[in-house]
Amino acid sequence: MNRTVFLCFQWMDTGIQKAQEKIQYVSNDRDALHAYLLREMALSDYTSGVNFHRREGLKEGLQKGIQKGLKKGMKGGKKEGKKEGMKEGLRKSQELFVLNSRRKGVSLELIRDITELSESEVLEILKRNGL
Repeated sequence: MNRTVFLCFQWMDTGIQKAQEKIQYVSNDRDALHAYLLREMALSDYTSGVNFHRREGLKEGLQKGIQKGLKKGMKGGKKEGKKEGMKEGLRKSQELFVLNSRRKGVSLELIRDITELSESEVLEILKRNGL
């Protein structure tokens, strides 16, 4: 057995011995027993109260954190949604411009220059729409 384990057992033995002495003392004196029981009940009540309020505080903090996160997420989501909506709107406008321009006989080169799309992107739009 190493020294740390030995010291740990020695410390435990000392604690057990002190507890036995308290029990012996308290069991011989009714007033001391009554005071001991009141103290134990008070400690138990205090510990229960602390644990209850800690759990309630955690619940409240968690709720506030969730609400704050949702609010922040929705705000970020709206911003991201607007950004995506603008991209999608631009893409649809470009596609409509490509299709209408090609139907009117505008060259691929001019369509590419105006829309700033690559030739393959223009051809893909035309292919998807049967032109």
